[in-house]
Amino acid sequence: MFRLLLKDVATKKMVVNFRELTSYLMKEAGMDDELPELVDKTATIKMIAGMFLFLIVLRTGILWRPLELMINTLVGEGNVIFLLLPFVSLYLFLGFFFLLYRIWSKKVLTRKLGELIPIAERAIAALKAAGRDDLEEDIEDAEFLIEDYKKRFGF
Repeated sequence: MFRLLLKDVATKKMVVNFRELTSYLMKEAGMDDELPELVDKTATIKMIAGMFLFLIVLRTGILWRPLELMINTLVGEGNVIFLLLPFVSLYLFLGFFFLLYRIWSKKVLTRKLGELIPIAERAIAALKAAGRDDLEEDIEDAEFLIEDYKKRFGF
């Protein structure tokens, strides 16, 4: 099920390998453009902060009272097993947000891969115009990866 959920997203290994190939082709073509950063660090911090803000709102706000009322009416006051409910719900909450974080990070990596493709295409065009036959295999590898990524991710 999770494989289908993450089917059309890039992996970190894909992005790192394509980034290295693009960097090499750019260096050989004499391009001085900067490659985009691999991962936006502030976005990760914003995601974690949003997760804890949601936890605070859930625990103290509008969503906690109906949940507490439902638990009290269904369970009653004397059942000891439901003393563990806050711990179980915390683990479920953290697991749910970890899954959301993984999905979000995969989408970010797909977007980063999409930013690298035009740069690689420019480097390939510059190398072909310069007639660099010694890099024919690297150019073919890059062209194959670009076509594969365009077909797979719809860039």
